[in-house]
Formats: sequence, structure tokens, C-alpha cells
Amino acid sequence: MPKPQLILRDAPGETHLLLGNEAIARGIIEAGVGVMATYPGTPSSEIADTLSAVAKDAGLYMEYSTNEIVATE
Repeated sequence: MPKPQLILRDAPGETHLLLGNEAIARGIIEAGVGVMATYPGTPSSEIADTLSAVAKDAGLYMEYSTNEIVATE
């Protein structure tokens, strides 16, 4: 279950327990990534689920494709 309030939290020095994909989502936001494109069914789907919960507040544009073929067209 994504934790949007922790993914966006700006609190230096605080420690929080995140799942690996949630930590990757946090890193994506901290790195300033502005666009993410993904398709469901990959091991990284949880990253997209987490980011979709905070995309608007993080200024992140997200696009889902139905599968990998559509994603490359």
C-alpha cells in the first residue's frame, strides 16, 4: 500500500520505513523526474502505483500503456 504522505514528506533527519519500490518512487521525486511512462504487469508496477497517488502534488506527468508494444509505438 503506497504511503503518499511519506513519499512527499520533506522532513530532513526523520527516518521512515518504506518498501523498496516506495523508496524508488521517493528517489524519482527527489531527482526531479517530470515524466514517467509505464505499463501494468511489470515488477516495477508498484512504483507507478505509488507515483500515481502523488503525481499531481509532485508535478509529475504519468502515462500508462496497455502493454509493452503499445508503449513503444
